[in-house]
Amino acid sequence: MLFNLSNADFKQEVRITKESFLLLLNEIENHTVFTNASTYEQRPIWIQLAVCLEHLGFDGNGVSIGKVARHFRIGNRTVTLYSQH
Repeated sequence: MLFNLSNADFKQEVRITKESFLLLLNEIENHTVFTNASTYEQRPIWIQLAVCLEHLGFDGNGVSIGKVARHFRIGNRTVTLYSQH
């Protein structure tokens, strides 16, 4: 699990410290973008945030979407979706 990583490894994964990640998560967790009227549940907000941060931390080339998708075992479109809002 992400939170079991050392502080250095955590920062390498999502580009920010655990403390900053938790502060940011606390700020966004009640936003309406995370509500869902669908029959399909959204992934936990912390996972969506981790995907977004890792994606934004890449060089900006198109390869990063595939790398993040494989790392989190999600689809390329899901990486893009998590990074849009």
